[in-house]
Amino acid sequence: MTYDYLLVALGSQGQSSGSSPTGSVTPVEDPFPPQGEVLINEGAPVAAGRQVTLTFEVTGDPTEMRLGSEIDDGTDCIGGPWRPFQTPLPWSIPVEVGPGETWTIYAQFRDAADNESDVVTDSIQRQPMVPWVYLPLVMRGS
Repeated sequence: MTYDYLLVALGSQGQSSGSSPTGSVTPVEDPFPPQGEVLINEGAPVAAGRQVTLTFEVTGDPTEMRLGSEIDDGTDCIGGPWRPFQTPLPWSIPVEVGPGETWTIYAQFRDAADNESDVVTDSIQRQPMVPWVYLPLVMRGS
């Protein structure tokens, strides 16, 4: 069933505004999208290697999710395919992200009624490389 509506503002002294254009709405059983967040390595600021764990804390019974990542150019790459919702999820930081650089993951969730959440993000920095210093070993005779 579809409902038509229009809006009229009423003032405290009885004044009224003109009416809005007529709109239509069809109620749905579940109008609320999932809401949540994504955490890389439980919110750690730095990753020692490329292998990380993504954890999703979501309300609203998500059935699917899609992921994307950002590599240096600041582009929101959430256009990945929908996949079954899974948490935790093992993931690899792309090889393009070097030591000391920051990587961002984007996640979006969808429920059985096809309601889509806002895009959520988390970022982590790859651990900077520790420079090695090689010193010669000098052995003295007795």
